[in-house]
Amino acid sequence: MNVANATLNDKETLNLLAQCAKETSALTRLECYDKILYPNSKTPLQKEEVPQHSPLWFSIVEQEKTRKEDSPYFILNTSNNDSQILLTTYAIGLQPPRPILAFSCIDNITRMQIVLFNPINHKNTKLKLVTENDVVKANWFVRDNGFIFESSRGLLGIEQIKRILNAKSLTLKSDDPMLNDLVFNVSTLNSSIKVLRTACHW
Repeated sequence: MNVANATLNDKETLNLLAQCAKETSALTRLECYDKILYPNSKTPLQKEEVPQHSPLWFSIVEQEKTRKEDSPYFILNTSNNDSQILLTTYAIGLQPPRPILAFSCIDNITRMQIVLFNPINHKNTKLKLVTENDVVKANWFVRDNGFIFESSRGLLGIEQIKRILNAKSLTLKSDDPMLNDLVFNVSTLNSSIKVLRTACHW
């Protein structure tokens, strides 16, 4: 598929390309374009051998391993002089290993992510974040070879987070069965995320 074909035949692809344009990192932006326009091709940005998991995936998974039965709904971890802040919780009603909902502030960039133990096949997909008071519709992006599913970074992602801050539970709605109907207890999110908000200046 090329941009001309996308313009004529695929409005959804154009919408995804518009989301890529909002990425703050030039490298991430180019990788995003390549994954949409050349889904079956290797590009100069793609290495021949890619590690299965990123350091961030391991950090989030290891953080959840420290959870105790009486621990709060969210685990907060700061490191490297607040250059990386992680806030995590797990999907309820499932047996381990369970998908993890993670919020992070890394190098002053806010991220909201779903960390998975089995990769999803879709490159990018629409997602609904459903709470008792709101429904947030957004395009999310596949990272880390399908093991991390991520909202837009920066201001768009922050706006999505703000809309779920006062919710008690968060349910995901997606065409992907691995994501659809995942439920997270977010009743303490508003108080738990304050350190992260301060670090990322919002």
